[in-house]
Amino acid sequence: MRQIIPNISVDCVIFGFDFNQLNVLLVERKLEDPKTKEVLIDDWTLTGYHIFDDENFDTAASRILREVSGLSNIYLEQFYAFGSLDRIDSEKDKLWLSHQHGFSHRIVTVGYYSLIDSTQVSLSFKSRNVQWFPVDNLPELGFDHNEIFNKALEMLRVKLRSEPIGFELLPEKFTL
Repeated sequence: MRQIIPNISVDCVIFGFDFNQLNVLLVERKLEDPKTKEVLIDDWTLTGYHIFDDENFDTAASRILREVSGLSNIYLEQFYAFGSLDRIDSEKDKLWLSHQHGFSHRIVTVGYYSLIDSTQVSLSFKSRNVQWFPVDNLPELGFDHNEIFNKALEMLRVKLRSEPIGFELLPEKFTL
């Protein structure tokens, strides 16, 4: 039986271009009190999940992207590992993890970024709300996802200057 590795995850920063602006795909993180139905947490996160015991990081990142976008064989690059001792120190994040089963209180995540033509994606993610946001106008992010997003954007800017990866954001046929 497949089991998650409780302290290792993959977080994907999915960049999309809609011919107007660069966007990032986020997943709503909402937690209600089971008894009172009071909303305890309502923010957004990058797409990510723990790796399974039978997969490596690249396979896990591809799985996560396929689950949220329905696409496979899309540009994907590992860019950084995040293992700070205070990654999950906020009260909201501790509360979130206390309602999840089988996750560790200390999680190391490997960051990936992906480039897709956002006009070609049909969004779905395990019945959770997923939405595109302009990279310069993000809502409140959970965990250390601001840090992960900022590092991915920095790495993307460096990569765009040296390699023609920007074409991954465009459809096969486009006009200049």
